[in-house]
Amino acid sequence: GDPELRLLVAAANQVASSINNADLYHLIRDQAERLGTLLRAEQEGAEKNSAILEAIADGVILSDADGKVILFNTAAERILGVPREQVLGQPLSKFTGIYGSSVAGWAQIIQDHSSRAEFSFRDDFVDERLTLGEKIVSAHLSPVYTSDKLLGMVSVFRDITRDVEVDRMKSEFISSVSHELRTPLTSIKGFTDLLLIRAAGDMNEPQMRMMGTIKENVERLTVLVEDVLDISKIDSGRERLKVDAVQIDQVVDGVLNSLQNRPQHQRKNLAVTVEIDPEANELQADRNKLNRIMSNIIDNAFNYTLDGGNIDIRAKLQPDGRRVLISIADSGVGIPEQFREDIWKRFQRYEEHALTLDVAGTGLGLSIVKEMVEMHGGDVWFESEVDKGTTFYISLPVETPDSMLHRSSTGTFRPINED
Repeated sequence: GDPELRLLVAAANQVASSINNADLYHLIRDQAERLGTLLRAEQEGAEKNSAILEAIADGVILSDADGKVILFNTAAERILGVPREQVLGQPLSKFTGIYGSSVAGWAQIIQDHSSRAEFSFRDDFVDERLTLGEKIVSAHLSPVYTSDKLLGMVSVFRDITRDVEVDRMKSEFISSVSHELRTPLTSIKGFTDLLLIRAAGDMNEPQMRMMGTIKENVERLTVLVEDVLDISKIDSGRERLKVDAVQIDQVVDGVLNSLQNRPQHQRKNLAVTVEIDPEANELQADRNKLNRIMSNIIDNAFNYTLDGGNIDIRAKLQPDGRRVLISIADSGVGIPEQFREDIWKRFQRYEEHALTLDVAGTGLGLSIVKEMVEMHGGDVWFESEVDKGTTFYISLPVETPDSMLHRSSTGTFRPINED
């Protein structure tokens, strides 16, 4: 503070005055003035940072390396519903049970992550979602380092109750609209198929081509509706597994028959080979979701492979006998390096190649694949080389783990009603 600074400057002047050396006098005086300036700047910076933390809308808690709370701003009081005087200077362990479940929720989460051995790098962070009474709160936790020493944990809390409610309403609306679209699309597709086989009378070639275009676009719209419905169910937690014995070869055959009958694929001369190891053919999985997984990836292989290309589909049992590895390889355009990191994100589309510009889609297909594979306790990854092709790998357990059977797509447990 100022008294200490004045004392320091005065002492330096007095010491220097008693030394019969003018240069030393000026040196000590200058050093004292510089030190005073630095201390004042540090104090002003600390006050500025404190004012900023008090003004922001997010709750901020800073705990030291021992778990003691050293900062608890006004927004944290409001969001977490705890007076700061009850928290400041106290160890987090004190709040994991004595103030009710709400306080225990956020305090326990900070305490748990503060003691995690994984926090060994300064760029690590954890995102969590808490339910505190009627509030839904997002928590972002990150370690604070100086050099290689851990100083503590900074935790930022945001009340996202309204955002979650808006997302829920949006998902319900999208789901409702998509369901309403299904019925007319089914009718249009059915009547189009009847007209194409001349069930209602002969048509000339121009009329047949127009009907083919209608069918192609109805199928595109159907895929869009199915993608949106899947994402809606995943986001709302309504997407659950209904496990049964599934034969991979039957799923692949069904997908290929459906895709090869699409007009846009019939125009391509692609060589498709399928090799399913008999030992790997049957697994316990959700038939509809496995069909969706295979359909999305194989459809991409068809879409992004040039005329005269190859598609190779294989399945084999892993050495441990507990997992099946499915691979779908194509000789297509490949995926450039700069697009690979985001390939599993929603609404991501690679449109720099002339071929890909002609492919309709939402950019949801691969994100749906990843969600559904992980719901089974599986993994999915890919290898790609530009202008050479891409291979997608799907590793699935032969028997879906019990821990996954009642798990919804949001990661919470829900009972399954066997209808």
